[in-house]
Amino acid sequence: MKIALVVLAAALALVIGIVATRGPATVAGACGNVRGGVDGGYAQLRFVDSREDHATFTFGQSQTGTFQPPPYELSEGAREGAHRVFRLRFSNASTVNPDGSPSLEGLALLQPDDEELRQVRLVSNANGTITWEITSEGTRCPRVAAKRYTQGTFPRVQVVVLFADRGAITVEPATMVGPQVWVSGIAFGTGAVVDVILNDTTVTAMTTDTGAFEKALYVFDLPPGVYRVRAHDRVGHDASAALTIPAQPIVPDLVPRQ
Repeated sequence: MKIALVVLAAALALVIGIVATRGPATVAGACGNVRGGVDGGYAQLRFVDSREDHATFTFGQSQTGTFQPPPYELSEGAREGAHRVFRLRFSNASTVNPDGSPSLEGLALLQPDDEELRQVRLVSNANGTITWEITSEGTRCPRVAAKRYTQGTFPRVQVVVLFADRGAITVEPATMVGPQVWVSGIAFGTGAVVDVILNDTTVTAMTTDTGAFEKALYVFDLPPGVYRVRAHDRVGHDASAALTIPAQPIVPDLVPRQ
């Protein structure tokens, strides 16, 4: 099986900030509120992704206001049995485009593998405020990382809630529409070399001084199926995300002829 994986771009990430600190195990209700984002920032929520120990919220440019990470607040609520429950509230954000079509691609309820993060659920979405409920089995307080970057020609903002120190990546688009995919990483080692792996092919990226990286890739000649894109650095951060290759390309003209 022939695989060509060609690097298209170097790191483009401009990290807006990492706004929460790592903490030891805590008792119920001991996690303080975490606030971040930019006052006056507006954004459209495009994707929500969850893994065993983190949830990623990816925003695109809004038709109104200044595109910046929208104001957000993460707070801990009452326990549900052995589970810890957090609320993540975004202001100046929407899941509906100006023409009335949905901007959010994905489900309102995500249930990752049962390791630490139990579920991520959309609670409310009205009047420019979006609230998500995040349920965890862990004992640590989460931290929040945020960054602004460019996916090809599309500006993006990501807000990631992390319950571990392993880093996080997303792959866009998660289902291929042509030969190019974009891998975005956050919360890795600073100024570190990251191996990005798909099947038996590995390429490298370099993180910024805030632990973020971007990598644009070409993928050819992989048979249809679900694959894992993995990224790890040399200081213990290791994250993965799914990539689906459909049986029929959505944009067949972008697939090289044999």
